[in-house]
Amino acid sequence: MLARIKHDWLFWLLWLLISAYLVWGVQFIPFHPDESSWLYMSADYESFLDDRAGLTWDASLPDDYDQNYRLLNAPLPKYLLGLARSLAGYSPDSVSVDWDWSLDWAANVKAGALPPQNMLFAARLLNTLLFAAALAFFYFTAKGLAGRPAGLAAFALLAVNAPLLLHTRRAMSESALIFTVALSLWAILHPRPRPWVTGLAVALAVSAKLSAAPLFLFGLLAVLWPGRYESRRLKPRLLRLGQYLTVFVLAVYTLTPLIWRQPLEAGRAALDARLAFTQDQLATLRKFDLDDRILDTPSDRLVALLAHQFFAPPAFADVGNYLDQTAPQEAAYLSIPGHNLLRGFIGGSITLTLTIFSLAWTFALTIRHQHERRRAYILLGLGTLIMAAALLATIPVPIQRYGLPLTPFLVLWAALPLALPYNTTHN
Repeated sequence: MLARIKHDWLFWLLWLLISAYLVWGVQFIPFHPDESSWLYMSADYESFLDDRAGLTWDASLPDDYDQNYRLLNAPLPKYLLGLARSLAGYSPDSVSVDWDWSLDWAANVKAGALPPQNMLFAARLLNTLLFAAALAFFYFTAKGLAGRPAGLAAFALLAVNAPLLLHTRRAMSESALIFTVALSLWAILHPRPRPWVTGLAVALAVSAKLSAAPLFLFGLLAVLWPGRYESRRLKPRLLRLGQYLTVFVLAVYTLTPLIWRQPLEAGRAALDARLAFTQDQLATLRKFDLDDRILDTPSDRLVALLAHQFFAPPAFADVGNYLDQTAPQEAAYLSIPGHNLLRGFIGGSITLTLTIFSLAWTFALTIRHQHERRRAYILLGLGTLIMAAALLATIPVPIQRYGLPLTPFLVLWAALPLALPYNTTHN
């Protein structure tokens, strides 16, 4: 272990510096009202420890406020935020008031919906440390794909990704999502993959945010396609598949009490709730004559997805209800060096060009069958297509956070060309 740390000393030094920068910057993160809602939902942490039966779906309570939240949102971020809150010394009573978007800022503050600063900091700090851990898994994933230069490049590009720097340091679900996506990529693309580890990582990702569900198919492809050190016979493949599916199902079931009693019915109710939520979003946009924000066509969705992935600055708000109140925090945040790197036309063009070049270069290597890592590259390409297609099919509004499950895939592709001299001399 010590030898490995010594071997990667430059990465660990940079990782410590970046982690310190991330933690230091937590104090400047602009508040988002959804942080109040996620901390309100974090009361599920104590319920999961003490009264799991109370978290199960009950068809006789179709209008229950907390149950509707459980139908809409994955459970893992609630547990993590509840843990952070508990460690900071705050009980569920301290988050008993949810943010009401129909009220103005002052009314929400008066009602007690604004979280105490110390509790908010503790929740953000835990999420920030999760993002730092994601950077480490990301480095080792890229290093396994194309050597240490690619690992350092991928680590650096993910660490300065402007949307991630904002969204993963809020008391919301994006940090758990990015951490578990990075963990899943590491497990799936590892030179010696273990099906049970892959199943657990993908289950955690799905339990972090439902938009990570396409990772299940990605992991399934990896398990069914034998790696260099795995047998290609049918029986070993079936055994690997059994490990993957068993661990995935058990992990998701354990973390989701909502489905314990009636898994099929609860799953259908969750799907209906998500569809109804999306329709409500679209109805609201139409009500306020904001039809231009509705992405009706595949081309509109692709343009919006690429814009948020490469060009758009960090999106502080999804709607404009409280822009006057958050504007000073946003200005202070953007004044800090590093919070808006590689965005805009020039920065976005650089990363987009690197990504496109990497796709073409890797495809050429794969076609010639000259690269020993071609299985991992093909898998990464398929995983990218699966995730992109799923997001394009399910996101009808241009909200930056919704496209984040694709970000680690694209950052990996952008980093690979930076290792071209290494791969030319080592393969």
